[in-house]
Amino acid sequence: MESAVKCLKCDQLSLTVDSFQDLSLPIPGRSEMAKANKIEERDPEPSSSARKSLCNLFSKARDWTRDLILGPPTSLDDCLNVFFDKCDLLNENKYFCQTCNSLQNGQKVTRIVKLPEVLCIHLKRFRFDSFHPSKIGRQISFPLDDLDMEKYMKEQSSGSTEVTYELISVVTHMGEPNFGHYVAYAKNGDLTTWYKYDDNEVYEVSTDEVAAKQAYLLFYKKKLTLSQQDEKATLLRDISFNESDQKASDGQNDTTFCCISKHWMTLLRNASDPGPLFQYDYICKHGAILPTVNRKDFPHIIEHIPMAAWQKLSERFGSCPLVLDLHVCGQCQEYYGHLESKRKQEREEIQRLQSCREPETHFITEDWVSNWRKFLKSRTIYDGPPGPIDNKTLLTIHDGKMYLTR
Repeated sequence: MESAVKCLKCDQLSLTVDSFQDLSLPIPGRSEMAKANKIEERDPEPSSSARKSLCNLFSKARDWTRDLILGPPTSLDDCLNVFFDKCDLLNENKYFCQTCNSLQNGQKVTRIVKLPEVLCIHLKRFRFDSFHPSKIGRQISFPLDDLDMEKYMKEQSSGSTEVTYELISVVTHMGEPNFGHYVAYAKNGDLTTWYKYDDNEVYEVSTDEVAAKQAYLLFYKKKLTLSQQDEKATLLRDISFNESDQKASDGQNDTTFCCISKHWMTLLRNASDPGPLFQYDYICKHGAILPTVNRKDFPHIIEHIPMAAWQKLSERFGSCPLVLDLHVCGQCQEYYGHLESKRKQEREEIQRLQSCREPETHFITEDWVSNWRKFLKSRTIYDGPPGPIDNKTLLTIHDGKMYLTR
């Protein structure tokens, strides 16, 4: 996500790009929604008819009472429009302009650079700006299908075809800010049926029931275009095979099968873009099985697909090392054995030192100790020893002498 702040004095533009895990949206009032939606709030036009004037007055009083109790009718689009609307940085909210070298009035605009595969939206229902926290119980309508995020994208990124989302899960909160109960609603694997998850109770619910819920968290999944759906169906059809195909590959015909990560296959079946093929969850840099992988786990981490399908996937998404034979890497097994021996040796040495009555005290940087503890706890070949101890950041040199940094 990109935040752009423009100085209203020198027109200097300051850009900041940050990753985000969710969109935390405020629940706006009527004036905020009117500003974001470019709607001017006006009084009713004067009318010569006393009856019309009375009706207008009654309608205005009804809306005012409803807004006071429930708040104005609000949709998810309203919340998004307010969040991505231009924000004026004035008075006590001035920002420091590097060009002017002083606090200046500014204008901030936020836009999305890249949309995630699953978009999590958090509605800020809890307020903690007083002695007693409160909860906004207003109903926020939200789309179950076709949430279009294109207008919130940065201009250079708005050409992406995958900007539409479909709802896959809703989390609601019942109770007060300090205590309450969470209930989740989610679609099943084929994205056709909704289920309610309330502790240990799970049962089917209707779409209308989900749409009527007071949402706290909303999870949306990227929606494929028709052409993308057809392409994915073709790829999955080429990959799929049955037991007779597998027996045929053992010598009855020329079909060759290779291994592919089940993790990546899950992404292919469920994500709009699974990214390049990868095998890093079970294959080492030498193209063989990692020594930390148990053979009993092979069915859970590996799938077999025809070689022709592998070639199609490689051309479409990008290739990775090809795996035909499942054998443990001798080099990595030897190196892993060395690491395990060193971990055991250092654990025993620490236990011996801790058992001493008066152990010596030494100063070591926190970063080095953190890396060393990570090495001891690790069970992979990727987390090696932290290297030599470097205490330069702890020392200060003054008049040719070294002192501990305060």
